[in-house]
Amino acid sequence: MHRIKVKHIIEILIHLAFWIGVYYTLNSLTSSTVKIRVNHNGKIMERSEVDTIFPYSRFTLAFLALLFYGNIFLIFKKALRYKSLFAGIATAAGWFILVFLANYILVGSKLSNNLPIGPPPPGFAAGNDGLNHLVPNHNAFFAIGNWVHMQLTMLLIFLTAAGLSIAYFFLKEWARTELVRNQLEAYQLSTEIKFLKSQINPHFLFNTLNNLFSMAQEKGNDELADGISKLSGMMRYMIYDSNAGGVPLK
Repeated sequence: MHRIKVKHIIEILIHLAFWIGVYYTLNSLTSSTVKIRVNHNGKIMERSEVDTIFPYSRFTLAFLALLFYGNIFLIFKKALRYKSLFAGIATAAGWFILVFLANYILVGSKLSNNLPIGPPPPGFAAGNDGLNHLVPNHNAFFAIGNWVHMQLTMLLIFLTAAGLSIAYFFLKEWARTELVRNQLEAYQLSTEIKFLKSQINPHFLFNTLNNLFSMAQEKGNDELADGISKLSGMMRYMIYDSNAGGVPLK
């Protein structure tokens, strides 16, 4: 029992470390180098900085976890019960599309809700040079456009999570199957050993009957000798001859 608890604790810690790594990877993939141009009293000031254009990584992380654990604990088990391979694949694909679209709609709506209302303050405007001129404290002013263009990266991230869930699920199933098979083999071997121990060696039994037959003949007890002989013949038939495909009627 203690060993099982330690195993579960280690597995939980591995999962936590994995999702922390996914979170920081997601943040790094959704960061961008932003060039800021500010017109301050006629003086143009420019500087570049790395800015996170996707401030809702925690929501995408939650959807990734939903996709991962939903596949492991529900979707794949349900898909394996289908007789049709196409139905199982369609179920898994439908779940993937549902989670991906839910992430796209929810996070996209949050970015839209954070867009500034009205024109930007004086001195901050989008120029014709292709640069993003940043409105202070309103990074979402340009993040929504980047979010739409970021969907290919998001699709690859979700596909990676789906692939990892497939590998994890089938590795767990393989380990569980191997454990059950080993337990069945051990139980079968134990049963066979107990059965062999419970058996009496036929040769020892026949030698004992032969000795009793000889003793009965020496004592002149022909009826006892005849009974022992018949018993020996019956047991010999049960052990050696009863497995034959055909038995003579006589």
